[in-house]
Amino acid sequence: MKTAINACYWNAYGKHTGKTSDWKQFVDDVAAAGFEGIEIGAHGDAATVKKYVADKGLEIVAAPLNVTYNPFPPNTKAFKQSIREAKKLGANLLMCCGGFYYAQRRAMAKSDYELFGSNMKVAVDYAKKHGLEVAYHPHLGAIVETLEETKELLKRVPGLKITVDIAHLAACYSDPVKFCKTFAKKIIHTHIKDYSFKKESFMELGKGDGSVNIKGCINALKKGGYKGYLCVECDKKAMPKKPMTPLAGAKYARRYLKNLGH
Repeated sequence: MKTAINACYWNAYGKHTGKTSDWKQFVDDVAAAGFEGIEIGAHGDAATVKKYVADKGLEIVAAPLNVTYNPFPPNTKAFKQSIREAKKLGANLLMCCGGFYYAQRRAMAKSDYELFGSNMKVAVDYAKKHGLEVAYHPHLGAIVETLEETKELLKRVPGLKITVDIAHLAACYSDPVKFCKTFAKKIIHTHIKDYSFKKESFMELGKGDGSVNIKGCINALKKGGYKGYLCVECDKKAMPKKPMTPLAGAKYARRYLKNLGH
């Protein structure tokens, strides 16, 4: 499988150290680390981003999308704009985070999935008109965290695809290997990272506490016929006093995947 990465570690590093970087530095680092793809949004002018990424020999494998728990007109306007921008970028799919309950997460009811599903369907249908697919990301803190909750959403939005984030599933006590097997025909994008329950933080690959069977997840994806990229993400909270730079972190992740044969 080809490999890609997104900007979460760059963002976390910037917040921790105050040493922020722009999107061009992010693209430069991804190329220098040896990845083949990148998950990135428009950052203003989509044509400029598209050309810059292509000139670095990278493919835009996904663009971000946010869809709220309930149909919120400003968000509807915003996500339709994001879909149009993703089309200009040349992305084939939209990695969609969303469904975050506006108050503290509670026990979810069928009506919650009906409401969120109705909003997701608008996004899926609008993306389809533009030749794109939406890959929803079950996410810690959203109304869709686990395998069973993903089933509830898919019942209501059968045209929806999935982004599997193996560490988010582990953090929610949902088996990521089983998830990869169960939704093999739906998964078109990935977020590959590790997790530590002790630190309550997402971690660099191989630096978790063993709760995430990274190799098992990748093997399950392969056996299920997955054709997309292995997209690294590391939105960690537990930063040491002197963390690795984003470039060093990206190179570390690339070496880890190479050791697994990717």
